[in-house]
Amino acid sequence: MVYSYELEQHLLAGLIKYPESYPLIAAFITKDDFFSQNTAVNKTIFCVLRQSLEASEILDEVLLSQRVKSLGMSF
Repeated sequence: MVYSYELEQHLLAGLIKYPESYPLIAAFITKDDFFSQNTAVNKTIFCVLRQSLEASEILDEVLLSQRVKSLGMSF
């Protein structure tokens, strides 16, 4: 399997910008797909995004950053 930090970032950006596309890819992606050494933040962002999208919550960049920060992550 190919791992790319940049692709992880693009996927997260796409989900933030187009959250309605999540059901199309949900069966193909998990938190384990975030593999790079620098992806603790990416993996956390994905988990928060997934949780919100599966609960049909509206989530913008500010709420996302607050939730990630509340988990002890910093940027």
